[in-house]
Amino acid sequence: MVASRMEIIGHIADGTVVEWSEDAQGRRVPTLTSPKPADRVRAVNLLWDIANSHKKVSLAQVKARLKAQVQAIRETLPPEQAEAVLAKLAEVWK
Repeated sequence: MVASRMEIIGHIADGTVVEWSEDAQGRRVPTLTSPKPADRVRAVNLLWDIANSHKKVSLAQVKARLKAQVQAIRETLPPEQAEAVLAKLAEVWK
């Protein structure tokens, strides 16, 4: 069910949606419709959010990763080199 809904969101984002209705004989017939521009924008934004949802990182995660990075630099490089690299990186964060 979710996959079929994603397909519909894709069609809305593309600007063409198939709607089903019944004709005079009671048969299901497709009708192409064009979504409103605002609906297309919402669909594109939703698809973007879904595609990038796994990439979201919290502030706490960024801080933890930076601390781990500093620790890795200090463990890998000689002390004077580590401090030189960290001083240069500190300039980036000013």
